Amino acid sequence: MTNTEPAGARKRAPLPTGSLWENRITAAGAVLAVLAFLFFIISQIVEVLSTASNPYRGIWSFMILPFVLFIGLILIPLGWVLERKRRRELFPEIHEWQRFPRLDFNNPLHRRLMKVFGIGTLVVVPFMGITTYEGYHYTDSTQFCGQVCHAVMNPEYTAYLNSPHARVSCAACHIGPGASWFVKAKISGIRQVFATTFNTFSRPIPTPIKDLRPARETCEQCHWPAKFFGAQLRTRYHYASDEKNTRSEIAVVIKTGGGDSSNGPASGIHWHMALSNRIEYVATDTRRQVIPWTRATNLATGQVSVFRSDGKGLGDPPPEGEIRVVDCLDCHNRPTHIYPAPDRTMNISLETGRLDRTLPFIKRVAVDALVTPYKTQEEAATGIEAHIRGFYAKTYPEIESRLKASLDQAVEEVRSVYRRSIFPTMNADWRVHPDNIGHMIFDGCFRCHDDKHMGANGALPKDCDVCHDFGRQVAGADSGLALVRIRPEHPVKLLGIHASLNCSRCHTGGAAPDTACAGCHETQRSFRQGKNPVLPGLKETVPAAMADLDCESCHDLTQPQRPAELAKHCETCHDKGYGDMVQMWKDDAAASRAKAAAAIEGLKKAAAGQKDKAAADAAGRLAAQLESALASVDKAGAHHNTDFADAVYQQIVKLAAEWK
Repeated sequence: MTNTEPAGARKRAPLPTGSLWENRITAAGAVLAVLAFLFFIISQIVEVLSTASNPYRGIWSFMILPFVLFIGLILIPLGWVLERKRRRELFPEIHEWQRFPRLDFNNPLHRRLMKVFGIGTLVVVPFMGITTYEGYHYTDSTQFCGQVCHAVMNPEYTAYLNSPHARVSCAACHIGPGASWFVKAKISGIRQVFATTFNTFSRPIPTPIKDLRPARETCEQCHWPAKFFGAQLRTRYHYASDEKNTRSEIAVVIKTGGGDSSNGPASGIHWHMALSNRIEYVATDTRRQVIPWTRATNLATGQVSVFRSDGKGLGDPPPEGEIRVVDCLDCHNRPTHIYPAPDRTMNISLETGRLDRTLPFIKRVAVDALVTPYKTQEEAATGIEAHIRGFYAKTYPEIESRLKASLDQAVEEVRSVYRRSIFPTMNADWRVHPDNIGHMIFDGCFRCHDDKHMGANGALPKDCDVCHDFGRQVAGADSGLALVRIRPEHPVKLLGIHASLNCSRCHTGGAAPDTACAGCHETQRSFRQGKNPVLPGLKETVPAAMADLDCESCHDLTQPQRPAELAKHCETCHDKGYGDMVQMWKDDAAASRAKAAAAIEGLKKAAAGQKDKAAADAAGRLAAQLESALASVDKAGAHHNTDFADAVYQQIVKLAAEWK
């Protein structure tokens, strides 16, 4: 027989006789679906028998395996469609290829397949329903939020476990009821998954969260401002950083007040949440700590009161930024993810006996050990022990033998505090997450109530009595305890401008502030010695004539710091008329400073006009260095060392001119 097929023609495949369902894709889909179901059954058996909880088991059971099963089920019909397409392309002359799967109940094979399909449907539909339901709840679970992305969420999850809301789920606050916020949260979660996968997440996690659901829809489901009423009595305990770890106790009546007129006039701290008021503000920083503008609106009368501290008129437009309506989280901004400051955690450890009060200076030593920078938790564990034991070995060598158990306990307690409050790999601790309740470590209430936010009828008051009263418990006539109202005094008497400073200027939550002038005014001290700022060519230090005198020799803080009073103070040691020279020095320094500032501006303009990028960058770096030096002199006060200030100003002018 002669072969009539043209030479080089491709040999055709034989006409298939099997079913369209008999293809590799369909078979692979069926295998995936069966394996996914079997693995799910196995994982559930393991879950029941296991005594330890594993956060990743939920991902496997309720997210990965259902997804694999779904893909397998999709591949089964997809394989049929692709096989049909393949056969039609191979044999275009055959027009009888079926368009849809054929079902014939008279065919015993079809009846058996329908039984398998029916049983499979009865198994798969409940399976998908259960896994979808459980997957929904699993992605809302605290375990999923806190433990799956362990590296990212470890600080937040640890802080949560040690908070008053440790039995409230993450979703209750971050999502709340309803489907719309659930969908928003999951869409946002996709971005977070990518950030975690590709290691692009922020360290630390930035706060506040800008797209957090309003507190009225979450917090107020449990905490109802309309029912707030009265005041609370709290007892505060504090331990000094002295040798005896001196304990002090004070009772504080916190005027929380209420926001609903049915319980009396809106008053106290929760006046800000009164139903008849709307309080708004603009913050000019990302952490909402700098608030130069506020507005209060009485919804009943329509009266509007504006207060601002930026020096602009009350009728001028607000500063740039979001006009935010005050809600719970503007004050209670760390209700759950609390990073306590070392000073406070050590007070608690001492009060509860987890630190032995008889260990000399243990409060100070423990706080110093906690604020020392470490790169990892493991390094911190070693460093804390070395710091504590090293101090006592050097200063109190007998402690190791006399109070060995107390010393061992102190090391473990400080380590434990560090593990649950400071997280170096995520750069998370009390310093980067401000707590706006109160006003000790952060400005908190004083962000607005600082006597600087001026309104039409005066300033927002910075008065202790507005929010709380202080008292001391004493035995009453009926042998009970009575609260005697007192006016607390600062341990170190604050004079002059120091009496008006915010607490947070000195109290950092870490080591106790140095009560000497140099503790805060280090810039002035080094400037008086002629050691700072440092500039190229400014080699010789120029100490001030009175560099070795104590600050108190010239500054009498009991008197107003005005030129006339300062002149009188100078003349207690110098001849009459000497005090007037101080103002003359200031005037001369101001003239020299103006020349230096003009030289810097000229350098900036020259840099901006440079076509050579390298030269422009060099000029920019020099201008920044000169500006820093100028700012240092401004901060120190040129009058503290007029000769050195003049030398700095002249060197700024010289360096700027030489570059040109």
